[in-house]
Amino acid sequence: IKAMGRFIRFPAYAGGAVVAGASYVSYKVQEVQSYTIDKVNIITDWLGKSFDEIAGGLDGFMGSFGDERSFSQPTPPSQETTPGNDNDRQTLEATRFLMGVLLAAIAEQPDAVPLNVESYPTTQRPPRPLTDDEIMDSIRAIVALNEKVDQIPGSIVIMPPLPTVIVVGAKEEDQREVIEALVGHEFLPRSPSSPINTVDASNIDLEFEVNSTLRTADFGQIQSTLHQIILNQPLRTAPVKLLIHSAHVPDLTLVDLPIVNIDAHNSLYDQYLRGYNLLLSVSSAKEPLLAPLCEQADPLGVRTIRVITQIDTLDPQNASKMLSTHKGSIGMVGTGSCKSNGHQPIGQIRATYEKRYLQDYGELFQNSIKDLTNTSPVAEVGLMALRHRLIHRIHRAMLDALPLTLDTINQQLEETSYEFKVNYNDQPLTAELYVAAALDSFKLEFQDFAAHFGRDQVRAIIKSELDQRILDLLAQRYWNKPDEANFVSNVSDIVPMTYLPQSSRDDPHWHHQLDTATSTLTKLGVGRLSTNLVITALMNEIDHLVARTPLANHPLARDAIHHTAAHTLNARYYATADQVENCIKPYKYEVEPDAREWTQARQHTYIVLKEELRQCEAALTRLKGTVGSAKLSQAMNTLDQRRRTLGSVGITAEPSEFSRALMSRARDGVFLRDRRDLLKMRMMAVKSPQCNNKDQKYYCPEVFLNAVADKLTKTAVLFLNVELLADFYHNFPSELDARLGPAGLSEKQLEDLAKEDPKVRAHIELQQRKVALESLADNISHIIS
Repeated sequence: IKAMGRFIRFPAYAGGAVVAGASYVSYKVQEVQSYTIDKVNIITDWLGKSFDEIAGGLDGFMGSFGDERSFSQPTPPSQETTPGNDNDRQTLEATRFLMGVLLAAIAEQPDAVPLNVESYPTTQRPPRPLTDDEIMDSIRAIVALNEKVDQIPGSIVIMPPLPTVIVVGAKEEDQREVIEALVGHEFLPRSPSSPINTVDASNIDLEFEVNSTLRTADFGQIQSTLHQIILNQPLRTAPVKLLIHSAHVPDLTLVDLPIVNIDAHNSLYDQYLRGYNLLLSVSSAKEPLLAPLCEQADPLGVRTIRVITQIDTLDPQNASKMLSTHKGSIGMVGTGSCKSNGHQPIGQIRATYEKRYLQDYGELFQNSIKDLTNTSPVAEVGLMALRHRLIHRIHRAMLDALPLTLDTINQQLEETSYEFKVNYNDQPLTAELYVAAALDSFKLEFQDFAAHFGRDQVRAIIKSELDQRILDLLAQRYWNKPDEANFVSNVSDIVPMTYLPQSSRDDPHWHHQLDTATSTLTKLGVGRLSTNLVITALMNEIDHLVARTPLANHPLARDAIHHTAAHTLNARYYATADQVENCIKPYKYEVEPDAREWTQARQHTYIVLKEELRQCEAALTRLKGTVGSAKLSQAMNTLDQRRRTLGSVGITAEPSEFSRALMSRARDGVFLRDRRDLLKMRMMAVKSPQCNNKDQKYYCPEVFLNAVADKLTKTAVLFLNVELLADFYHNFPSELDARLGPAGLSEKQLEDLAKEDPKVRAHIELQQRKVALESLADNISHIIS
């Protein structure tokens, strides 16, 4: 999480005062880590103890200061013996004790004023205030709550932002010194052409956009670029924004407003000096004045931190007295005559010089601390003291804004809890539970399907396809007449099907026709054909099963189930097809059905022919209804007459009295009529004594081909059941769990899957909102406490 501060620089105002805005918040962190903050014990716990225990702890603490432990005026003996002053004495001692704790906390900070405070006696150790690191962890925790707020669906909670720290001062170099001290690098321009409030200038304000692709680690180049911008256009109202990213310096945003007009300056001041922001009143040690703007914006001084720069330019004793005079001020030590050489950052130079200065004169600043009985704040010196004060003020400002935020969260939580109770009866629902329940529902449907889809269903599927293939072979070899366009003169070469019952038993023509049709049937590729048929049927059934479960509303789940089933079936496709093809290989050379098989084939053939006749008559009826029965009959009669009279001459033209479209429909009608008559004839033949046994197979090609198809079907079903169905029924549920279960889908994918159903989405999001609000309220309550 990045904490972003702002630097805002204003032009001179009311006597040449220059306002500069700067915000230092925190060092960059890569992620918000789990943190623990030791709770500060409530002061009243130890204040409520006996006075002797407090006094003993105080004496032990003050003894650690040596000769300088007396920070207050001695209490007159008369007051000590006065019974009415016992409460006042207790309050006085408690105040001194608290101030000692505060001084000890400040003394623990590196580079702060060394106060030589020893450890408290172990028997009377007072409650320890939060360290800077703990406060930074608390600030990070508050900022991290913004991410939780953003993740709450429909939330209107606004977490308190990091307060902006506004730097106000009369001289630009003073503000620049504070800003660069906080950053640790010199990067602000130093030039005589620094912008001033010349509102009467004739220059026209122009819009300028900084090249966002320019990124460098050289602060000298940044300083040069800003200097060039000022030289090119000293008067401008559009802000110049500069982002500074580094692992060793804070993430900062510099917003430079070099010039504003008289009419707009008040609104800008109001914008940046508003109540939530903190104020740094910066002045030089030579002119230690509090900025009037700070007095106007913060009369009580609760948001103002006073900074006096360049105290090292004064005599150390005078500097000590100045800090004592200006209560609550923080003294900043400059860099002296040391300058950055380009290799060592100015921050390191400043820290070295400041440390050396405090080592030499730190004793004077300790002596400048007033009596602890006085209500005067403690004087502090150094950059770490400023940082210490800043983060404490920032932390306090954010904590003060949390109670109102907590009230808003609790109100939303009550509304959400009521809605969750009314709509869903407080029944929890997670994406994982919903997907698991929906998957179990589908697997129950699949289990029921597997119990009913077996050999009989597979046999029916394959036999139905082979029946159609037999009808196609019969039409090709026996039933179809030559097309009119290919009608040739050698009509004697075409043997009509009507001649079959009267033909000789050894007629080579009918022997050849049946042998060719049988060979074609056995060489269809029954292995792959039957495997494809079963896989297609299974995939269709899987889709139907999904449609009957809650997963029907989830496209992602439907696709996953379909792909899983296809993958599981395809894994056995080639092995199954090869096994079936190898087992039917003997039928490619010889097929001899027995009497029982012949009888069954004869019965089934009659049923198939009857169904084909029904479909043929239905198609002819539809055709008559489309064209008209009378008109279609006339066209069909015309075609019959032309066929009888043309002889050896092909039909090359349409009859002039009918349109081309009508004659096309008439040809369809003639075909359906002839096929209907032929099917009736063949049905009578199948029922006749001529087809009673297998020895009459050449007179009954329909029955024999059907008997061959039965043998092929039975053989294919045996291996399909073992090689394909059993394997699929066993592996598919486990494959489905691996694909759609917690092991196959991430938490986000499970949530996306569940939320595809609008009703489930509303349920889960309302529950997530409720849980998130509860967690947010708990976190804020913990931080406040």
